[in-house]
Amino acid sequence: FPTRRSSDLLSVNEYTVEGEFVKTWNSISLAAKEYNTSTSNICKCTKGTILTYKGRIFLKDTNITERLILISKRKHISKTENGKLS
Repeated sequence: FPTRRSSDLLSVNEYTVEGEFVKTWNSISLAAKEYNTSTSNICKCTKGTILTYKGRIFLKDTNITERLILISKRKHISKTENGKLS
């Protein structure tokens, strides 16, 4: 029997960078197809390796608050180091 990849089985929630819920994807693979990218990019975002991808936040759970705090801190660090947001 063919086995299904975990990216085909795991649902993922999509949010704007402002934290507004966009939609729940039935699988990481479907989200990746919609954004014309590999599943690894969406997975990196769900794990926090990257905070956003193509202006969106992807999470396996529905707790968006922690990610928004991390994004806010990164913007603050960038602003203080460079004098402007990068």
